[in-house]
Amino acid sequence: MKAFISRNKSVFVIGFITLLVFLAIIVLSERRQGSGSYIQPKLVPIDQGIDTGNTSPFKTTKLQQESTPSEDFFNTSAPAEAVQSTQSIADAKVDQTYGTLKVEWTSNGFSPKNAKAILGQKVLWKNLTDKNIFIMQKTLFFNNFASPQVVPSNGEFEFRLYKEGIWSYEEKGSKITGSIFIIKP
Repeated sequence: MKAFISRNKSVFVIGFITLLVFLAIIVLSERRQGSGSYIQPKLVPIDQGIDTGNTSPFKTTKLQQESTPSEDFFNTSAPAEAVQSTQSIADAKVDQTYGTLKVEWTSNGFSPKNAKAILGQKVLWKNLTDKNIFIMQKTLFFNNFASPQVVPSNGEFEFRLYKEGIWSYEEKGSKITGSIFIIKP
C-alpha cells in the first residue's frame, strides 16, 4: 500500500488541489448569493391588456407594452398618471436618442434576422409580402406577447421592449426565427 501511495503521490496532490479549488468556488458562490448577485432575475410588474390604437387592421397595430419597474411602483400613494407620464417621458427620450428598430418581413424571412436594441426602444415589424404573418415568441418572455400577433399584408406592428435579455421570436407559418438582444443604454 505504501508503494502504491508513493508511486501515485503526484496524482493525489493534484486531486487535493482540485478539491480545494472546488471548495473555494462553492464558498464564494454561497457568499455572493447571500449578498445579491447581478445574475438574479429582475422583477418586472406586468400590465395586461391590448390597445389596438387604430380602427383599421391594415395599418399599424400596437400591443400594450409590458410595464416597467419604477421607484413608485410599490408606493400606492403615487397616482398612476404620474408613473405613466414618467414612462412616456422616458420612452420619448429613448425614441429621440435611438429611434425605432425596424424589422422587415420578406419572402426570405426577417431582416435583420438578429438585432440589438436598447431597453425601452420600440421595434416596428413591416410585412412586405402579400400574405398575413403571425409573429410569436419562442419562449414566454413578454407576457403581453403570449399569443401570436398578426401583421397583415403590407402592414406594420410595433412593440416596446421593456425587458432586458435575448428575445427570440418566429413567424408561425414558416417557422423562420429572429431575435433581439435587449441591453441597457
